[in-house]
Amino acid sequence: FNDSFKYVDLLTFSLQLVVDALFVTRSRLMRQTCALNVIFFFFKILTFARGFDKWGPLIRMIMKVVQEVRNFVIVILVAIVGFGLSFHVALGTTYPEPGRSRFDSPLKAIYWISKSG
Repeated sequence: FNDSFKYVDLLTFSLQLVVDALFVTRSRLMRQTCALNVIFFFFKILTFARGFDKWGPLIRMIMKVVQEVRNFVIVILVAIVGFGLSFHVALGTTYPEPGRSRFDSPLKAIYWISKSG
């Protein structure tokens, strides 16, 4: 698995099996899972675009940039989650003034940190 597109293939086909199982059971999560799978199928189309003369270098360049930025994004996500959890701990149990939001869950705090940054 040296090529990152192989992970997209594996994820796409695994997610398709999940969508099929959700379809058979008539689950409410089928629509959201199917929408996520459509996004991954479009990323899979990019693997075929690498064979074209004009698109190939562009797709390779985008993948190289994503690979280079990956570690930086992980560090930023750790910092955002850390700040979100600290806001939840610091401000989560107090009752807010009118017009201010309450951090009653860590995900709301993380969302607020990422939205306002």
